[in-house]
Amino acid sequence: MLLRFAEMYLIRAEAAAQLDHLDQAIADINTLRARAGLPATKVSASSQSAVLIAVRKERRTEMFTEFGSWWFTLIRTSTDSKYPANTQAPAVLTGWKPTNALYPIPENQISLNSTLTQNPGYSH
Repeated sequence: MLLRFAEMYLIRAEAAAQLDHLDQAIADINTLRARAGLPATKVSASSQSAVLIAVRKERRTEMFTEFGSWWFTLIRTSTDSKYPANTQAPAVLTGWKPTNALYPIPENQISLNSTLTQNPGYSH
């Protein structure tokens, strides 16, 4: 797995927005946009929700072909009811169920540990 420098900016921008440091989040977005020769984002620091949506949009644009990175963002934000966005897993993946965010536990691990049970949505 690679971690691009742009991803680190996006992680920091999202964290700053979650902490209500909106100017920092916008500055991080604009650093990436300037590197790509794009104009600064038009989102203002007046709304945490708008800044978080801008971070997600920038993440989608910046990371759209990066090793399934967008999939993990969809999973991570699939239950985000505080700052919903139309890019969440239920909105963009047909037939989405909350159990889709879980991976199966390998059979050999269940065999080794009798206290483990398979995640919902998988049978063994």
